[in-house]
Amino acid sequence: MLGQHHPYHNNLRFYVVVITLVVGAIFLFLFINNDKEGISLTSAFVGTDDSSELAGTQIEEKSLFGLNSNKEVQEKENKASTTKVKRGSNEVEFDLNFDQIPSIKEEAKLEEIELNFDDLKTTINVNNDKLELNNLKEVNLKIINFEGGVEFNSMGVSIDGTASRLEVNDIALSSKGEIKISFDSLDYNTLSILGLELKELDLPQGDGTFIIEEKLQYTIENEELNLYQYSGKLGISRNEDIKLSLEGTANGVAVTGEDLNLNLE
Repeated sequence: MLGQHHPYHNNLRFYVVVITLVVGAIFLFLFINNDKEGISLTSAFVGTDDSSELAGTQIEEKSLFGLNSNKEVQEKENKASTTKVKRGSNEVEFDLNFDQIPSIKEEAKLEEIELNFDDLKTTINVNNDKLELNNLKEVNLKIINFEGGVEFNSMGVSIDGTASRLEVNDIALSSKGEIKISFDSLDYNTLSILGLELKELDLPQGDGTFIIEEKLQYTIENEELNLYQYSGKLGISRNEDIKLSLEGTANGVAVTGEDLNLNLE
């Protein structure tokens, strides 16, 4: 009985050897793949799921990035048509030189209006009398502390109101109390206004330079310009290349036709 050979033990040993060889072959295969492709043992078992999730994340991020980029481009294109920079109660000092003359019609209180002209045909009424400008080739008229209606454009200037003082070629016209003055469509050479206040000033398409607080200079090229809450000086020289000059303050500016982003704060 002791020397009898048992088939069961032989079969068990055979299965153990086979299983050992199979497991060894699997580890050898994984080891070879690890050297060739850089895939770890853990990755071999869970790499499919992680890779799918990672690939999905990368695709999603790429899609979102592309969407954001297109949105940013669209926003910039929208800004290219009209860009506005508005302020609250703060004011910014600026100088503007421009080659176009605006059209303005306002009821205003002005410190001074100064006109230079050689149009002697237009009637100027002072206190219901005609201002005589005989034997003059050119007239320089100052209207001080004016209150009333004023209208001007590239063709002429009209006013209708009262003033505290008038000067013609540096000669003062005396009168008791306020002086009434009016004229219509006077053909002028130059116009200067002090103490001009406008809620909004629209300038037609043109060229010029816009200097903010002597620090930032912007070149205007074939663009429209809008100023909000403007206060300051205005000068017009109709026969010059730079026809309009402004010096004052504003609470905001809008430029149409160019992508402009100004930080005025």
